[in-house]
Amino acid sequence: MEQPSPWRSVLGRRRLLQHGTVGAAALGLAACSSKSNNNNGTSATQPASSAVAGGSPAAVRAVSPAAVSGVSGAVTAAAGQKAKSGGTLRYVIASDITPKTIPHTVSPTNDILYSCIYDTLIRYKTDVLEATPQLADSWEFNADKTQLTFHLHKGVLFHSGKPLTSAAVKWNIERVGDPALGSQLLNFSKWVVKSETPDDTTLVLTFDQPRPSMLDMFENLFIAEPESIQGTIDGKTFIGTGPFTFKDWQPGDHYSFVKNPAYFRPGLPYLDAVEVKIVPDTQAQLITVQSGAAEIAENAEPRDARSLQSDKKYQVIVPTQWVGLWYVGVDVKAQGLGDKRVRQAIGFAIDRKRMVDTVLFGFGEPTVLPWQKNSPAFDPAFADAFSYDLTKAKQLLNAAGVSSLDLSYIVSNAYLPTHGIAQVLQDDLSKIGIKADINKLDHPQYLPKLTGGKMNGIWSGTVGFMHMTPSTLFVQSFPYRVPNSSNFDTPEYRSLIDASLNTPEAGVKDVYHRLDQMLVDEAFMLPITPTVSPRIAAASVRDYLFSRSARVVIEAMWLAK
Repeated sequence: MEQPSPWRSVLGRRRLLQHGTVGAAALGLAACSSKSNNNNGTSATQPASSAVAGGSPAAVRAVSPAAVSGVSGAVTAAAGQKAKSGGTLRYVIASDITPKTIPHTVSPTNDILYSCIYDTLIRYKTDVLEATPQLADSWEFNADKTQLTFHLHKGVLFHSGKPLTSAAVKWNIERVGDPALGSQLLNFSKWVVKSETPDDTTLVLTFDQPRPSMLDMFENLFIAEPESIQGTIDGKTFIGTGPFTFKDWQPGDHYSFVKNPAYFRPGLPYLDAVEVKIVPDTQAQLITVQSGAAEIAENAEPRDARSLQSDKKYQVIVPTQWVGLWYVGVDVKAQGLGDKRVRQAIGFAIDRKRMVDTVLFGFGEPTVLPWQKNSPAFDPAFADAFSYDLTKAKQLLNAAGVSSLDLSYIVSNAYLPTHGIAQVLQDDLSKIGIKADINKLDHPQYLPKLTGGKMNGIWSGTVGFMHMTPSTLFVQSFPYRVPNSSNFDTPEYRSLIDASLNTPEAGVKDVYHRLDQMLVDEAFMLPITPTVSPRIAAASVRDYLFSRSARVVIEAMWLAK
């Protein structure tokens, strides 16, 4: 049964847009057969893809299956309104792209570019963990799930004019397996012991052991043209198969895209162009949208989003599924943080409710676990493990022999809510004898520290992948996988991660229980609240849809003006 949205009680006028996902036959899923629709061992469902507050009267409509395969929930002006072609969609966003991470490192700062330039082999439905066709028309596992075969859509072209082939997909899989790249998909790639390309549209992957969660990789593996990757690293060319082609990039100022006339989905995209302006200041972002110089402010301040909910000229849009968390990370190798009692003390010093209420203006829900309540890994036994308790925090520090401690607290300028989160925690830590010096870094400086385990203190950021098969969090995520950003690693942790990947569904609940217990006890990752980041959009923006991974489905968007 679908769980109620946790945001309904706090978002007032916002309407949750829900409708049944377009039928399997309409989506071309009949060609995949039941073998193609893997639910990865869980029947848990998620809320629909987006919620809207204020703006034009919102209604649900059935949208073109070709446009939004697997995506449910649409923002439109009126029921039955038809999409219009043409126009330029203008974004303002806080942080620039980071070319060296494109396209094989999952980074929110690159998401608009990813949606424009690249496609994936499959796309999960937003409301259930079920794959739908994208670049792959169909796929099948063998009986014991040690082998997966993809059948690619024929006639797909890269923006260079070269055809998409199974060999190109194989190259992308192998590239994320290079440890030097720092991709979250590294461990998935390691599972592949043999890749075969019997023809240009067939790819056969053989794994080291049964890998039922392998489709999770292909929700996030953006397929790039192999021959152009050096140009991508250099920030000169970005070539995929996606709905838009790269036009230009002026570092620190803007980047833009134009419609791909050879896109393999006929009639898409609707927009002629997408322009993205780098505007670090959120108030300047808001002014840009209010002046009509842009349609979407990607990094809206929660305070501003709340204030515009009753203004019909705007829409406040928020993904409702948990695809990310704001958190506090702890580097266990940093001086003073090797004792888990110190890390636990920090956990008890986090006033999650205050952070949600004052920093995020109610856009959130305090949590100490990385799971939504409808996740098979959610364990109510640990739901209140870290209540806000400065007395308990001080007792733990005393037990560890710590009377005072100086820490570095790093946050990224790409994650503006973490600035306020850090200030709240800094204040509370000072009450128990911990001095936290907040250091705000631009994202290109923050990211290498995160991926390289070089934080050397505490930090706040966002972490994802809890919306997929629970084991995937421990395979893909920099803060949770091994090696991880916290430099935490024990034989037991590795063993439990391995068990989460291989234990039959009947017994995996106990594995998740033990993992939750370890996460709480070791306290190297301290969740705060889901990243319910509001976007402010002009009323003219239509079909502002999100994938299950909360990336905008930009080929479906259009402008009613």
